[in-house]
Amino acid sequence: MTANSRRSAPGVAPLRLVWPLALPFVLVAALAYMNGDRIVPSNLARWDATWFNIYNMPLPPQTQKKYTYAPPGALYYAGSVISTGDGTTAQLQGVMVQREGAVLTASSGTWDSKAQTWTLLNPWRAVPGQNPQPLGKPLTVPQTDALRPPPAKAEQTTTPELRARAADPQVLPADQREAAFQIVRRMADPLTAVVFALAAGALGLLLRNRAAAFAAVLVFLVSFYVLWTTVPGLARAGALSPALAAWLPNLVFVLLAAALAWRLR
Repeated sequence: MTANSRRSAPGVAPLRLVWPLALPFVLVAALAYMNGDRIVPSNLARWDATWFNIYNMPLPPQTQKKYTYAPPGALYYAGSVISTGDGTTAQLQGVMVQREGAVLTASSGTWDSKAQTWTLLNPWRAVPGQNPQPLGKPLTVPQTDALRPPPAKAEQTTTPELRARAADPQVLPADQREAAFQIVRRMADPLTAVVFALAAGALGLLLRNRAAAFAAVLVFLVSFYVLWTTVPGLARAGALSPALAAWLPNLVFVLLAAALAWRLR
């Protein structure tokens, strides 16, 4: 194959046609960054409220997972804290209290922050060297921590609040990683338009058959979506660093675009 056969009719190298395709998407990326960083977080909560209102359904209660409180000489744990909406009481699930040399467990309970107590329903009491014993009636223990509203979803949180959450040692490690992931994703996602324009443009110039090019672009979209929806779970679980997980879909398609560009040359 000669050099001239790798050029288009006016004598322009195909690779030079790819770069202009990406220029409009730079503006799209800038607008997407403003949208994802400022507009979307402040309006997702309104969207949820509107969605449930359309179907005449109540908003799901605010829930905090894996609550832990460790004052001197005691430990309080709940698998979930479900707010009742009055700001002073909550339902507890998966409860454990360790105090005064004994461990109390219960499948459920209640939290009264005004009275500063936890009430365990049908609790069991375990003491070292003895078999656990059911108490047979609710047990109320003092609990002096404040009942705070659970943190908002990372998608509904502003970037400064996410940075504070990622650096807060009292936040669970999984929530810290999720906050750090969302911060980086808000920078990575807007560039997806540019990366996709380069990769899809190079692929379109390589494939002369329209049906094959259309099918290849569909494979592009599905592959990117699968990767894009998988990395948040990997980042939260700690399998990937938040920064690498946020950039991974774009990095994969940048490498693909580079390989296609090399093939065009």
